[in-house]
Amino acid sequence: FDGIDSNGEAIQERFLTADMTINCDTIPFVMKFYAWLMVICFPIGVPALFFVLLYNRCEEIEGRETRLGGPELDTLSFFFRLYTPGRRRMSIYDLIRRLALSALLISFDSLADQII
Repeated sequence: FDGIDSNGEAIQERFLTADMTINCDTIPFVMKFYAWLMVICFPIGVPALFFVLLYNRCEEIEGRETRLGGPELDTLSFFFRLYTPGRRRMSIYDLIRRLALSALLISFDSLADQII
């Protein structure tokens, strides 16, 4: 939206669409820092956390008798139950693939291109 400063000159102001009282040019540093932290944390930190969880239990996962493993692997079985014992890391690769495909949508300018 165009506004007028104290000297009478036109200025460009940006407001949040959901709440027109919030000026987007005055977002606190803490919020910007948090946003960038999450941009880094989610695509790098979540796959790394999954890898660490699976790596710590890799011998039990490789030695399982069934796809789900025993009761000691109940909390982690959703990572590997779809894959054979030699493919325990496929869930991490699949997560990275999904993140990459989602991030690819950002490169398109129009919403119609993103939908197609």
